[in-house]
Amino acid sequence: MAKKSNIHERAMLVNLTVRSWSGRKHDRTVTAEVAQSKHAAHDAGRYNKRLLPKQALELMQQISSAVRQEHYKRTLPWSDEGPRILSCQGFQDYQAAMLKFKRDFDKAADDFSYNYKDYVQKARADLGDLYNEGDYPDPNVIRKKFAIETNIMPLPDGDDLRVSLPDADVEQLRKDIEEQVKQSISNAQRDIYLRIQDVVSHMADKLAN
Repeated sequence: MAKKSNIHERAMLVNLTVRSWSGRKHDRTVTAEVAQSKHAAHDAGRYNKRLLPKQALELMQQISSAVRQEHYKRTLPWSDEGPRILSCQGFQDYQAAMLKFKRDFDKAADDFSYNYKDYVQKARADLGDLYNEGDYPDPNVIRKKFAIETNIMPLPDGDDLRVSLPDADVEQLRKDIEEQVKQSISNAQRDIYLRIQDVVSHMADKLAN
């Protein structure tokens, strides 16, 4: 029990969510026209329109990629998707890094929202007959489509389980939760070893050269 409580006091789970609008749209009409003109199956290809000039969303896309890389660098795997393990020791540095990304992202999203109508007008000229007003979110809601959010949660603990089930079932659930925690911690440790191995191998290659 001491080991279990120790890890629960030294680590937490954190989930990163990056919300954004892609600025792309699958054009079913053009896709069908191309397939018909080339005598191809209707699902042989797919035509995706870029709805705005490339530079309109470029900065936010760069920040989105960078914040995900930073999140993965500072955390360890917990499950296949969703939350990851963050140590209490690394919490403040993680929060500071995420706050900077969030500020940069919000500033870029504010600028994009301010210029959104101009971008749409430019797209109208660029797309020609491919332009469809229905492809574009309303200017009043476009800003709400962009956000970086983090959610901190405690590691699951079987002792905190509160469900209305027979005692035997509750006990089995507790055991299952603790086993999942142990397995996830083992996976996180393996991830650390792999990271160290990559760094050492890279250094060895450098020294050999």
